[in-house]
Amino acid sequence: MEALTPRQRAAYVLREGFGYPYSSISEILHLSVVNARQQVTRAQSRLAGNRRKQPVDSIAYRRLVQAFFAAAQAGDLPRLEKVLSMDADQQSAGGTVSPAESE
Repeated sequence: MEALTPRQRAAYVLREGFGYPYSSISEILHLSVVNARQQVTRAQSRLAGNRRKQPVDSIAYRRLVQAFFAAAQAGDLPRLEKVLSMDADQQSAGGTVSPAESE
């Protein structure tokens, strides 16, 4: 997961981990449906290709892991959506990109 950009990671986790439809992913990440689908495809490609890992921000990583476990164990999907969306929004706004840098 460290090889993915925040947007790719968010789309991939929502789609592959929780079965979200692309229309929901696009709303959460403020992307078109086509772009949401492309982000998942790029994530799958990067994960299959053993790309080089990017530096990870430990605070952002911890926040993501906690939100993921809360979603998986207690069904707290809104918290996970918020964390993934925040990271993706930081990337698109040109802010600090964490836990992985953009392409």
